Amino acid sequence: MEEKAEEVGPTDSVIEDQPEGLEYTIDHQAGDLTSLYEAAAQSVDMCSDVNIMDVTPVENTPVAMVEAQPSASCKTTTVQQIQSKYNSGVTRDDGTDKAHDSRQNSGTCRQLGELRLPYVPGSQKSITTPGRKLEFLGILWDLEQNLKSIPIKKQDRILHLLQSYRQKKVWCLKQAQILLGCLNFACFVIPLGRLHCRLIQIHCRDLRRSPKSKMTIPQEVLQELEWWELAVRKATPIHNPPITDFLVTDAASYGWGAILNNTTMAGVWDHHQTSWHSNRKELHAIYKALTQRKNHLKNRSLLIQSDNRTALSYLKNQGGTRSVALLQEARDIPHLASVYNIHLVPQYLPGSLNGSADRLSRNRPLPEWHLLRCATQPVFRVFGHPQIDLFASKNAHVVNRYCTMDFLDQQAEFCNAFTQEWNYRLGWLFPPPYLVPKILIHLNKCQGQYILITPRWERTFWMPDLKSRVLQGPIQIEKLKETLVDTATMRPPPKIDSIILEAWLVQAGKIS
Repeated sequence: MEEKAEEVGPTDSVIEDQPEGLEYTIDHQAGDLTSLYEAAAQSVDMCSDVNIMDVTPVENTPVAMVEAQPSASCKTTTVQQIQSKYNSGVTRDDGTDKAHDSRQNSGTCRQLGELRLPYVPGSQKSITTPGRKLEFLGILWDLEQNLKSIPIKKQDRILHLLQSYRQKKVWCLKQAQILLGCLNFACFVIPLGRLHCRLIQIHCRDLRRSPKSKMTIPQEVLQELEWWELAVRKATPIHNPPITDFLVTDAASYGWGAILNNTTMAGVWDHHQTSWHSNRKELHAIYKALTQRKNHLKNRSLLIQSDNRTALSYLKNQGGTRSVALLQEARDIPHLASVYNIHLVPQYLPGSLNGSADRLSRNRPLPEWHLLRCATQPVFRVFGHPQIDLFASKNAHVVNRYCTMDFLDQQAEFCNAFTQEWNYRLGWLFPPPYLVPKILIHLNKCQGQYILITPRWERTFWMPDLKSRVLQGPIQIEKLKETLVDTATMRPPPKIDSIILEAWLVQAGKIS
């Protein structure tokens, strides 16, 4: 996106980025289209159904800006069709082979390429000079500042509409729908715009009972319109920043738990919160974790993993209209993130793989999954024997060299695998499932090859990143009931029947 576009001049050898149906190349001797059209006309003088000279070139105009004006007789004719007529071996009256002339002029036909004569670029809508700021589809795209915004004229129209509603203070169903249609377009650009449409949508439903009646606009809707007046001139990034921090949360009847990077957090519910629906508790757990670490997360990009699809949906869609209580929780999180400039990326993690946050929410020891020798040996025979186990402990490691999170373990090579840039011939990576996306990002800074053990579920959000690194695999781990152990309980993890583990051989380093 940083490279500037170059102007297409009349002496360029290749015309690039042409609209569909106007792709062709010319050689260095063709200064403009005039000589090209004349040469093409000579090669098709016997084709009665094509009049290529009906295409009128514009003198002294770069080829990328020429407007072709076709005749009615050549609306679907392409140069390939012209060539096929000449290659059929038609003879002249003097007995000479006309295909010979066609072969001589085949270079000219190749120069025309896929030129579809009926295409006419619109002069009013075409932009003939390169630039890094463009108005397209009603949005202003600023590539220099990586921002998209609403053009000034549209901003003024939206402001006029908002002010008229605030002055009248009455509306009917039709007017509410017009307002929502206008704001729905602006939501693509305005930060938190969709969130501030939710209350308007909820009150719009009440108007359906009496569609033609004029009703007073509720005070909370007027407050939302006031917010829109201040926000309509704001912009949002075209490309969001890369993820820098990782949060996994869970909520139970007893309390909530969360892990942000390597920091664990937990709490218990107040008396009035114990009766909340589980969806609201899940949203509040995310809010509590953000509140405790908001200063650390300032100007950062945060991946949030949770096993509650409803909570994630309210975060991704900036609220909803089915539950006012959930909407209020969903409003608190984005507003807090907006104040501290935290970019949120919510993603789903199945409950069977969210054991770490689940244990924290129930005030229990963290789980540690370990594959027994009968499960690792078949993988070693295919991929090789690893040098080090980077996510292990004193009680659970597959090779003698290992890294741990226990700073008191003197037998470990080092603590916290993410503090170093790995460089091993072959390493073993069997992390807690919520750490897989963090590992895939960390591998960009590392070297070597690694055996990565990952869970599998439908529509895994990090799977494209993983497959871009894969050298071999996957190998599915068999008989998990017998080979997978949680060292905290010395039994298989809960919901073991729904867990599928796979081994991949992956390459570290940046992937082009």
